[in-house]
Amino acid sequence: MRITLYFIIMVMTAFFLYMQFANIVFQNPSPFTKVIAHRGASGFAPENTLAAFDLAVEMKADYIELDLQMSKDGELIVIHDPSVERTTNGSGLIQDLTYEEILQFDAGSWFHQQFSGEKVPTLKEVLDRYVGEIGLLIELKEPYRYPGIEQKLAMELTPYLDQKGENSSIVVQSFDIESVQLFHEYAPTIPIGIVISKDNFQGVEQLSDFAIFADFISPSKGVISNRFIQTTEMLELETYPWTIKNQEMYKWLYNIDVNGIITDYPNYENKSERYMNYISTALIICLTIPFATVSLMEMVVYLWNRRGWRKKR
Repeated sequence: MRITLYFIIMVMTAFFLYMQFANIVFQNPSPFTKVIAHRGASGFAPENTLAAFDLAVEMKADYIELDLQMSKDGELIVIHDPSVERTTNGSGLIQDLTYEEILQFDAGSWFHQQFSGEKVPTLKEVLDRYVGEIGLLIELKEPYRYPGIEQKLAMELTPYLDQKGENSSIVVQSFDIESVQLFHEYAPTIPIGIVISKDNFQGVEQLSDFAIFADFISPSKGVISNRFIQTTEMLELETYPWTIKNQEMYKWLYNIDVNGIITDYPNYENKSERYMNYISTALIICLTIPFATVSLMEMVVYLWNRRGWRKKR
């Protein structure tokens, strides 16, 4: 009777531990999945402005994704398009305008009047304000327009690196493979990635070529599949899909274990609640293991004593 009771206790404990482990692995998103605010919290504030970046920090995003262009006078500025029309009240190509000219434009009113007066920030402003506060995912936009932008970016990032020339909170990506590789020559310690979409992606076989030099891949959500994720994991390439604008897709990507999610809405998921769920589950497991161990030891002692009793008989 006693041995049966111990056996039942051990089976129930093992089942309980398995269910807790399954809850962590299969039901909850990874606590290490990065939340990457696309052009800042651009669902709530004008993209690529300090207002959007500040909001991303407030929403506890892990990284800000931002876009880089270069003005006529060689200033690295944070804006997505090669011209200023869509996101400011100005006009003209960025490569034809000095930064002083771009600084006169309003980069906030197009989104909402409450952001009137927002300016197009320089990369240096962003680095000074956010390095150490939040990670930065910097995208080189159409670098063919700006000869020398790769070296310029590497030089501008240098003061923000540690003594080993590293800073894990700064990463650089582009659609332009040659540009990323050239940047890597100037700054070999900074992680680099390739942005891909259905238009420029040739299939999962191409990922092996990227893995030779890249640290991560940023695929459009339409490229993602189970085979894609399995291949990136095998090649040890991190995956940051873009641009996620609904919670259903957001949750699906979490559940297939991507490394980061680029979204306009970095508040989709309550990170504090997620971490507390992991901590509470871990505590339950830690408290259950000693109980199971004691039960196992008692069962062993009981069996040993019975063995000795039988020998005496």
